[in-house]
Amino acid sequence: MKTEKLKKLPPDVLIYVQKVRIHLTTNETTKTYFHIDENEDEFFNGLTEIAKKNFDETGDPELSMVQFEELKKKVSKTPDLYGVFISVGQFGHVSLN
Repeated sequence: MKTEKLKKLPPDVLIYVQKVRIHLTTNETTKTYFHIDENEDEFFNGLTEIAKKNFDETGDPELSMVQFEELKKKVSKTPDLYGVFISVGQFGHVSLN
């Protein structure tokens, strides 16, 4: 993220994003789940934007589970596959059998 953007962020947002970054990049399970290796910059830029928006609206930068899942879908380059099922967003999972 650009330095001038970071200077404009509230300290609460910076602290929250840094804590999440440390957790997600050091925990192999979450790193794999959120595809951090493939899309690290895009993921954390999106995380920062959502955290700032949350902070502006509610005073709390924390993302909900739904927001994390939406961010994952937004930055993921691969579709969610579950065996023979494919995730089609709000429509759930379908099988191509």
